Amino acid sequence: LENLDRHLTQKMPDSIARRYFKTAVEYSKNKSIRHTGFIAQEVEDVANLLNYQFDGVNKPANAADNYTLSYASFVVPLVKAVQEQQQQIETLKKEIEELKKRQ
Repeated sequence: LENLDRHLTQKMPDSIARRYFKTAVEYSKNKSIRHTGFIAQEVEDVANLLNYQFDGVNKPANAADNYTLSYASFVVPLVKAVQEQQQQIETLKKEIEELKKRQ
């Protein structure tokens, strides 16, 4: 996290950049927390592998910028995937019931 702070403030004057840095204790506490989420570069790689035009990855505009994800862009594909999965579940349930009847 300290490295991220250094990256994000690299073009700022020191007087402003200092405001973004935490104490060693704060960085230490933060390192002990398990953070979860997607890694933007991995999302980009998977989308490219699938040849899927995904607008949820925001690439760095310059060397001082960083990758970000627009989690709102995940909602529609996830809802669609759940709907398709639910259809498959319903089909399998029917097949199971039919097989049970044959016994």
